[in-house]
Amino acid sequence: MTNFLANSYFPSNLLNYIEATSVGTRYAEAPARTRRDPNGTTQAPTKSLFVAADDAALGRLEALLANPTAGRVPKGVRDDLQVLERLTLPTADDRLRANPVPVAAEPSRQKVDDPRDLLPVLEAVLHPSSRGRRPAAAEPEAIRKWIDLVELHGGRVETDWLRVVGDLTFVPIRLDPTAQIDVAAFNALRSMHAMPVLREPGAVDRAGIDALPVPQLADASADGAPLRVAVFDGGCDDSSPYYAGRVREIVLGQATSDPRALRHGALVTSALLYGHAPAPPLQPANMQIDHYRVLPTPGQPGVEMYWLLDLIKEHVEAGSYDVVSVSLGPRRAFEADLDRWTSELDDLAHRKNVLFVVATGNDGASLIEELRRVQIPGDMVNGLSVGSCDDQQPTRRASYSSYGPGRAGSRVQPAGVAFGGTMSNPFLGLDADGAKLQDIGTSYAAPLVVHGLADLAQRTGPEVVNPVAQRAFVLHFAEPCAKTEETRHVGHGRLLSSYEDALECDANEVHLLYRGTIGRTEYVPLVLPLPDSISGRIGLRWTLVTSVETDPSDDVEYAKAGLEVVFRPHARKRTYTKQGSQAVVLDATAPGERARAEALIAQGYTASQEPSSEAPKLSGREEAALREEGKWETVRRAVTKRYNPGRLYRPRLDLSHIAREGGVLAHKSTDLSYALLVTLVAGNGVSLYDEVRAAFPVLVPITATVSVTATAT
Repeated sequence: MTNFLANSYFPSNLLNYIEATSVGTRYAEAPARTRRDPNGTTQAPTKSLFVAADDAALGRLEALLANPTAGRVPKGVRDDLQVLERLTLPTADDRLRANPVPVAAEPSRQKVDDPRDLLPVLEAVLHPSSRGRRPAAAEPEAIRKWIDLVELHGGRVETDWLRVVGDLTFVPIRLDPTAQIDVAAFNALRSMHAMPVLREPGAVDRAGIDALPVPQLADASADGAPLRVAVFDGGCDDSSPYYAGRVREIVLGQATSDPRALRHGALVTSALLYGHAPAPPLQPANMQIDHYRVLPTPGQPGVEMYWLLDLIKEHVEAGSYDVVSVSLGPRRAFEADLDRWTSELDDLAHRKNVLFVVATGNDGASLIEELRRVQIPGDMVNGLSVGSCDDQQPTRRASYSSYGPGRAGSRVQPAGVAFGGTMSNPFLGLDADGAKLQDIGTSYAAPLVVHGLADLAQRTGPEVVNPVAQRAFVLHFAEPCAKTEETRHVGHGRLLSSYEDALECDANEVHLLYRGTIGRTEYVPLVLPLPDSISGRIGLRWTLVTSVETDPSDDVEYAKAGLEVVFRPHARKRTYTKQGSQAVVLDATAPGERARAEALIAQGYTASQEPSSEAPKLSGREEAALREEGKWETVRRAVTKRYNPGRLYRPRLDLSHIAREGGVLAHKSTDLSYALLVTLVAGNGVSLYDEVRAAFPVLVPITATVSVTATAT
């Protein structure tokens, strides 16, 4: 375990010296030892390193500990050793994670061929193999030993469900609770916990029998390219006139549908197409929905979550979806140790360039504090997690909505909230026959945000239909919640379900979208188009989003890449520095400051080559993100800051790409895609929009379009 250090620190000198291999990290706490407090009287977040070492490496470590000041020991090795808080072998208790002893399965009256079928199911995670220069998935020999150990204690390893994610091996096992401590002593085991179960669909009520008028649904391609959406839920009747031409049901679960699950699927589908409380005239969102009916699951006791995740991966890989709406998932709260769902979907989102919009779960009011956290995969760093709020102004979190913070790479979780209903004001939608349905839950807040994404796509066109741009727009235009609400409860604010008002610029404001990719060694200056002719106070806010590769074995260094952002508000101001003296910022071209700049140079000061930088006022910062300056976060959002006349002159945001591999900074990495959305606001009466169009003709306006579909009366 390392002492209180930035996440970018890694003891590579020490590991290279003893010839050991790092196979991952985990969050931890340790005394924060500083010069002012060498005893570390307060605890601070840090990280534990998992290190694999053979006998020879352990011998070198033992010799080093016995005589760390030996003349042949490099200084870098001694420095690495000094910042380690402690060295220890993991115990069985370390490996047994949350809820280590699940309730045993109820005895079944059905005859079983193997009595082990009745044992509780756990998920075991095996460390990477350390053979070779880089970690790799567990070797067959280690898996064989694991199977033998579990069987020795009366259990069974479900080898058909063994899955490799990154360098980690996930495998379900069936084991009596009394044997878990013994089995958890296995050296190659990283963690073991109860297999999570499915979040049960809500008890959706039919609130009325009077059907709404059936809309005349146009063909899905008649009013522009539809948003292509996949949803995995309880199913829907795609022959319904309310879905015709927009929804296709694909049955993956049991052939016979479940009425409760079907109502849940119908309300989710209604939220996607019509939003909350649809009323005449009905106007469906322009989307094409593939609704995969996965409930009831087809006889997969204990491993339903593996079955469901495999199906999501298979069909998203094979499809061409813009968005995947996830309202079903494991009922497991976020914890430091990574989960297969989060890891797999983060990787899929990045590789397939698809946006996962995920409900955060409904245990926010649980009596057990640990269970109130965002439920997986709502801790994705490449997705958009959505909590639930009430329908008041200003908005507040619904009491049942699970909350954050999330993991490094996306500390602000949920990303935002949307209306999901309350007991006094439930979420309303349509059943297949047009009757009203009602329920509460984040299951409806998430598809309501997807409903808004369809509206956004129709108004802006294909430029915005990609995950980083969609996330940038959604978060940039999020409405502030009540001031009493914490960031960890509501994220960046209330997410819109319609962008009609947000995209209409007043004469004194302008929204600008920057999209691109950036290589590992690139430096990208993004000039903000503020005309020199504009005077008066200027308001500025921006949202930057990227998508990154992830490392499932590293809880702390999960995001393998990030963007460093430097804001330079004034192109003519430079920072003058001299060792031992306070820095001075001057505009040497200004008549009143030219002489002072010359005097500073004569005194030995040096002017910076680049314009002076300024720290932006970031939104939703958490302590861990502050320590890292947010550089590994996939979302960076600067709230509005107003600048007095003369403070801004040809401002720009400079982006650079940083990456890491195995905990250390890497010189090679795949390009990062990014989207930056900027809003500039001038004073009333200033024609900023027209001035920007005239001064920067290279800018291409995004023309908002709206299509109207006729409805029956």
